[in-house]
Amino acid sequence: MRYREIMTEAVIRLEMRYGVLPVLKNPTHRQISNAFMKHGILRGTVDGDGNLYVWDAADSTHMDVEGELGLVVAHRFMMRGNGTVETENHDVDEIANSPALKRAYGGDFNVERDNAWDDDDDELTEGEARETGGAGGQPLPATPENIAAAKRFVFGKWQERAKELGRDDPIDLTDACKFTSLFAAMVFGGTMRGNFFHQWIELPDGRTLDLNDEAADVITMLRGEIPDASKDYAIMMRKKLPRSLYTHDERHMRRRDNRQSVASVRPRVERWVDEFLRVQTLTESATTPTVRDLIRRYGGLVIEFRNLPATAQRAIRTRGAEHLDPDDNPRIDPRMRFGYVEIPMEALQQAVLAAVQREGAPFQTFDEYHRWYIGHGDTPMHTEVWPIELDVDDPDQIIDDGSHRFHSYVRSGVKVVPAIYRLGK
Repeated sequence: MRYREIMTEAVIRLEMRYGVLPVLKNPTHRQISNAFMKHGILRGTVDGDGNLYVWDAADSTHMDVEGELGLVVAHRFMMRGNGTVETENHDVDEIANSPALKRAYGGDFNVERDNAWDDDDDELTEGEARETGGAGGQPLPATPENIAAAKRFVFGKWQERAKELGRDDPIDLTDACKFTSLFAAMVFGGTMRGNFFHQWIELPDGRTLDLNDEAADVITMLRGEIPDASKDYAIMMRKKLPRSLYTHDERHMRRRDNRQSVASVRPRVERWVDEFLRVQTLTESATTPTVRDLIRRYGGLVIEFRNLPATAQRAIRTRGAEHLDPDDNPRIDPRMRFGYVEIPMEALQQAVLAAVQREGAPFQTFDEYHRWYIGHGDTPMHTEVWPIELDVDDPDQIIDDGSHRFHSYVRSGVKVVPAIYRLGK
């Protein structure tokens, strides 16, 4: 086809299932610049007559908008503010000569083929499917406290986004699953899961985590009903709600439009994650945790002896058994249950320092205390990392057994300290 010069300007307001979507038709350079400043990444479609339609990439897919407008599609784009157009594997020269695109960009732009557009069913890359989470690649433990804090935080950001876009103030996280699932994966680690109707994550331990589980649309779908705002679209796309909402559809997650939709919100979500982790770190460091706080915060588990790590089993047999069983030379029942948790070294150091300070010790920093402790000369160098034993009975104490081991781990640079603890009767 040949493009023809189009000079008409219009803003089309589409009634989508989540609200009104503004679509720019044949935008001017000023309009497109403002759109880039507001949204970052735009989707674009050129129809058979050479008209260019542009909208926020995070808000709707190509198929959604094209279906609503009844377009005969010539080309699809992802448009970026750096002068780059990512397109399907079509005639690059023809796209580069589009008057509508030249007008929108105010001159020259670069057209790049994106091979991910070639097949709706490309394999997800590891980075697309899984997030390492947390600062420095370390996931934040998915404790009830951290999950609740994440829900509060992301809802505040969802309200801010609605205000930016001139929308009504949302009352919950309805329609936010693309944002919240990516946010949860980055914060807590895990694998993105989803289907046509919803997205969530699977945590590294296999649990399902959905930050939207209290939103009206999710509650409706958990009852087996499609929300009113989505019914017409689901009928148009011939989609039925799965028997279980949390049924993963790998084909849907690999679809080009879904992948691009998630990629389009990533810059915003990454900013949310950075801010949340800073806030959460400050909140956690503002109070000195007790042993029970550490267990909750870092996901303490109840594990039968036979299923504990081998080093924990050896530690219980050789060092800790007398504390965990009143019998002399106890024989450990394989089904006997223990508490087990892995605590970041920095958090454990802060808790230990606070404990010795409560006893009146004059140390101002943990390094001071550590140098004093190993200065006695009786702290061996351990080649294996055995767990320490936590004191769950005295709220002013942290370590019940294994202080030498702990200080040996500090000296050798261990980053995460395993710990066992006695369970209540």
